[in-house]
Parts: sequence; structure tokens; C-alpha cells
Amino acid sequence: MSVRAFLGLDVGTQSVKGRAIDENGNLLAEASTEYPLYIPQPGWTEQEPVEMWQATCETIRKVVDALQRRDPPAEIAAVCATGQMHTMILLDKTSSL
Repeated sequence: MSVRAFLGLDVGTQSVKGRAIDENGNLLAEASTEYPLYIPQPGWTEQEPVEMWQATCETIRKVVDALQRRDPPAEIAAVCATGQMHTMILLDKTSSL
């Protein structure tokens, strides 16, 4: 029988962090994946949404792999995600996400 895990994701300024806990709040696994922050000129800060998405997927894979290696293994029962504060991600019909 597997343990129920709850995955929290934080999509931050330069990385995605993920932590999985059990029903008692015990840490089961954690991982992070970085992505670049672009500053094309003073006062501008940009990011590529596809890089943020790829980092999110990679972080989830890392956490799931760690959960599956546990004895007993753990399965994700729920996911909660949070993102950057005061940030807009503009996409249009040509966006690859």
C-alpha cells in the first residue's frame, strides 16, 4: 500500500520548488529546477513562459521519482500551486503552451 502525498509547487522568480508531505505534514520529498531571468535593459525583467513550464514539469518528475523510491512508495493525492506575486504572463494564440 502506498502513502498519500500532497504536492506543493512554488513557481518563483528563478526556479520552481516542489515539496511533497504526508497527511501528518512530514516531508517526503523535495526538488527544484532553475530557469533564467532575462534583463534586456535596465528596468526590464523578462522570462520565457515555456521555460517556466518545462521547469515545473521537471520538478514534478523529480518529486514523483523520489516518492516512488520510498519504502513504501508514496502517490500524489493532491496538488497546490502558487506563483509569483504581481506578475503577468502574456500569451497569445501563437504561444506554445
